[in-house]
Amino acid sequence: MSRNIRGYLVPSEEHRRLNEFIGLLLATIAVLIGLSLISFNPNDPSFNISRNPEFPEKAKNFIGTLGSYVADIFLQLLGFSSFLLPVFLGVYAFHWLTSRKVEAILARVIGMALMVLTLATVFSVVSIIPSFRGAIPAGGVVGRILADKLDETVSTTGSIVILVASLLVSLFLTTTFSFSWAVAKFGPKFAFIGN
Repeated sequence: MSRNIRGYLVPSEEHRRLNEFIGLLLATIAVLIGLSLISFNPNDPSFNISRNPEFPEKAKNFIGTLGSYVADIFLQLLGFSSFLLPVFLGVYAFHWLTSRKVEAILARVIGMALMVLTLATVFSVVSIIPSFRGAIPAGGVVGRILADKLDETVSTTGSIVILVASLLVSLFLTTTFSFSWAVAKFGPKFAFIGN
């Protein structure tokens, strides 16, 4: 029986041992990326700095020199929103480890990418968010480019509407969130608004 490309991206019922292996591998990568991001030091070797004479040979990053490069590329590109990457990867690893079916994998991947890009843009638009460790802009290069394009195209009010809508769409695609659930859950608490 032939499998399509989607069959290789989600765990299968028949190969539980393989699922656990892939899940453990993905979880390990998620933890390594997360630790690299958390322990980012702007003076570690990276794409901007080959070696800082103030620091010894070893990088201060928890994952070492490789971690400093990984953190640098993700933070330079996406800023604070890069912290979502190990979270998403960890959730995906959990599905593999437990051989749980992943519903609508393409929609979820699109939603995750949209959420990361939207938050990078929000972090670039909102000026009160400080730069990461005083070295990297909160939204990264991608967020800054998207924020500038949005500012050129629509007004500030239009930017806010687009970013809120984009964040809601990304929530719909990546989670089981729905407005009907939100109204049922929080509607009675905000009934005074309707009155």
